[in-house]
Amino acid sequence: MKRIAILSYNHNKYSETFIANMVKRLPCDTHYLYGGDLPMFYGNDEPFLKEDAKSKLGYAFKEWLSGKDRRTQHLEKVERYLLDNRIEAVIANYAITAFPMMEICSKHKIPLIVHFHG
Repeated sequence: MKRIAILSYNHNKYSETFIANMVKRLPCDTHYLYGGDLPMFYGNDEPFLKEDAKSKLGYAFKEWLSGKDRRTQHLEKVERYLLDNRIEAVIANYAITAFPMMEICSKHKIPLIVHFHG
């Protein structure tokens, strides 16, 4: 069964039932990533970046040590998620969610489908 990631800026927005239907009805193993231009959450509201004080300190330390800002660290976590889950294609709803994924998808030869509705 194909594994795809579906990206959405919003989570369960009343006017975006087409995204909910896509997640529920596509005949494949779907992974729903949502919450901003670069998805903040996956699955059942699991965050890519934790917001507790200890985690924030860790992100700051990693930035100091490696020079990678928090957004870069976030991108790396999303990239790792796609690879760990062997995602075979990404459907990004709207350009705002597609743009941050372009480099990751290109680097790993993962097809990126940008879906504009309306």
